[in-house]
Amino acid sequence: MYYGIIFNDGNLSIGDFKKECQQESWLPLTVIRQDDETSVPIFTNPETAHKFMKRNFKAREVLTGLLMLTDKDIENIKDKGWKVLDLKWPNKYKDRKDCQIDVEIFEIDSKPDVMTYK
Repeated sequence: MYYGIIFNDGNLSIGDFKKECQQESWLPLTVIRQDDETSVPIFTNPETAHKFMKRNFKAREVLTGLLMLTDKDIENIKDKGWKVLDLKWPNKYKDRKDCQIDVEIFEIDSKPDVMTYK
């Protein structure tokens, strides 16, 4: 199982996530932009993904969550021209000047289960 990170900069509430994302089968997937390249941080351990969220996002200001990804999802990411960044450690990107944490819309085949994570 693979895990990606979804985040929202304040434009969507939990209700919006459930209404828009769930009904329209898309999620705001975290990406790292560096040197004209878009990479998707992917984790095999949910604890590492959670630590990545804590290190890179202001938890009280943005909604974050984990997205379980299948092998097909990974192929869809690659088909979009995005690089898969397989992280074994919760690297810190938020203060780096050579890259930017951003979001891309990721369409999925099914309606995602959207719930809070605590």
